[in-house]
Amino acid sequence: MIKKLTIQNFLSHKNTELEFSDGVNIILGATDSGKSVFVHAINWLKDNRPSGSSFRSNWGGDTRVEIITDEWYITRTKTDKENIYSVGALKTQKFLEFKAFKSSIPDEVQKALNMSEINAQSQFDPFFLLNKSPGDVAQYFNKVANLDKIDLSRNKAQAIIRQLEGDLKAARLDLDRRTEDLKQYRELDTIEGIIVDIECINRQLNKKHSQVQYMTEVVSDYRSLDKKKEKESKLLSAEPLINFVLKCSKKIEELYESKESLRFLYMAIESNEKYINQIDNFIGAEKLVLSLLKINADLCGQKNELEKFEVLINYISLVIQSEKKLKNDLEKFEKEFHKNLGEVCPLCGEKIIRL
Repeated sequence: MIKKLTIQNFLSHKNTELEFSDGVNIILGATDSGKSVFVHAINWLKDNRPSGSSFRSNWGGDTRVEIITDEWYITRTKTDKENIYSVGALKTQKFLEFKAFKSSIPDEVQKALNMSEINAQSQFDPFFLLNKSPGDVAQYFNKVANLDKIDLSRNKAQAIIRQLEGDLKAARLDLDRRTEDLKQYRELDTIEGIIVDIECINRQLNKKHSQVQYMTEVVSDYRSLDKKKEKESKLLSAEPLINFVLKCSKKIEELYESKESLRFLYMAIESNEKYINQIDNFIGAEKLVLSLLKINADLCGQKNELEKFEVLINYISLVIQSEKKLKNDLEKFEKEFHKNLGEVCPLCGEKIIRL
């Protein structure tokens, strides 16, 4: 049963929702108020008709029709680029979406809607079954009661039975023909017995061959073990000598370790002796070191005095250079003065006598 119907941008409805109650629901309204649009919207959802976009509202937006039943949620949406069916079970909240379905309705949508042409009648449609002939009415009720499926199944079963009868007849004829053909092979039982005996003998030969091969491998392993035993017996006879060699080797290792310890001890003694000699040499050179330290101190004092003298000499050189520069500047200024002064004194007006 439909619980809720939602229509968006479909003909005269921009966004309309209808919630239905249990039992009979009546929709009232003036003429051309959009009552029939609900039936058209349901037909568009369940039959994918009409095609195209003539039913879409002029104000634009996606066209959408949604039906919610007791168990299912079914939606049809048409955009400018896509045409989408969406169906889902309310109990499990699992939804499926279909885009590439062309003009057919997805089986999941048909199963969820469970609606036929009698579930959506328009006001201009003829009265249900009243304009039908008795034969059409009987055929319709047969379809409702699934009697048409029984008739169809019976016809299919009869066709299968006829085909099986024909196959059985052909099989009997083929059996008779093959029975006649088998008469020329009456000696096959005797030949079959001989073949069975030959196969039994071949199996026994194969078994014997396997046993021979196994025995050959056992003999080869025995010989290999015998040679290995001879080698090991020689090793066993040399066991006392090997034990003596191992004992000597162990003794040699102990002597080698003692030798290494003595060598390290000798090297330590030599190192200590060299260190003692160096200390003795340092002690004997103490007076020489003191005198060298005194001479170094005197040299440091003389070096400081020398640095002071060098600073003073550099200062004197700078003074001499400054004096020379001043003399040169003085001579230059005197020449410019006499040159600019001329032969007559500007103050007294008398002739200047140059010395």
